[in-house]
Amino acid sequence: MTYRILLIFIFFLSSCVSGTYQSTQDITEEPPAEKGFVLIYEESLKKDKILRKKIKNNELEVIHNKIKKNSFIDIFNPVNSKSLKAKVVAKENYPSIYKLVVSKKIAKLLELDLDNPYVEFSEIKKNKTFVAKKATTFEEEREVAEKAPVEEVMVADLSKSQNNKKRKKGNTKFYILISDFYYLDSAENLKKYLNEQIKSNKLSINSINDNKHRLYLGPFKNFKSLQSTYIKLDKLGFTNLDIYQK
Repeated sequence: MTYRILLIFIFFLSSCVSGTYQSTQDITEEPPAEKGFVLIYEESLKKDKILRKKIKNNELEVIHNKIKKNSFIDIFNPVNSKSLKAKVVAKENYPSIYKLVVSKKIAKLLELDLDNPYVEFSEIKKNKTFVAKKATTFEEEREVAEKAPVEEVMVADLSKSQNNKKRKKGNTKFYILISDFYYLDSAENLKKYLNEQIKSNKLSINSINDNKHRLYLGPFKNFKSLQSTYIKLDKLGFTNLDIYQK
């Protein structure tokens, strides 16, 4: 009799270990954070046709180009570790140089550097059911994460420089990378064309070697000073250009 009870007890324990636990409580998922510069809302953005929608500057409101209206996001300032929760009031496209459009109230509460308004943010998602799977699932997810592609946006490296902003302020400059060319003539032809279109004296070519010639714009003293140039390039069809510092 004792032997049968012992077998039943062992079977019960093994079932608990290999099974799945479910909770009906609301839990908050944490999607990967996006990083980049934000556009601080002004009424002139509508007049200049950069935005079609508007937000209230005295509220914690944002516009995003992918996240659905009425969703919520967490916004984090890596410079001073301040964060807040904001509501997405519109979904709209805007120049790709920006990751997010935020109200003036958000910029003020997060104490953003208006010349270099860099943030990290992620959408807040809620599920009714939380499933705690066995350890093998964690290993599978870790393998997927390790194989996931890394986003090649040079501006992502700015989080480090933003954290050291006070120490480095005035030393680093911003640059816009147009493209790398195999032939120097190709780089020079595009430089001539862009000079005619955007009227900038900051276009330069750096011949890295005999077969690699880099066309870029800069230096700019901060992010704010390059915005108008970037938007002009975006309108010419030069989208998703990299921004880097040195």
